Amino acid sequence: MWKILLAIVCIAAGLFMAVKPDTVWEITESWKSKGADGPTDQYRRRVRGAGIFLTAAMAVLLVLLLCGVIA
Repeated sequence: MWKILLAIVCIAAGLFMAVKPDTVWEITESWKSKGADGPTDQYRRRVRGAGIFLTAAMAVLLVLLLCGVIA
């Protein structure tokens, strides 16, 4: 049961990363740079890509867990 909940939480985190990379930057990286106005385009692309990958991987894992392929 905890595996299913963890997969759902990871899907939510991945969707958040894919949709709101600027907010992810503010939460995780903004304190590291004093004069930065916001994340770079490269940072946005990488976080968005990582979020899409995380969402897809966890969705596959969730399906496998629900189908009983993985115990």
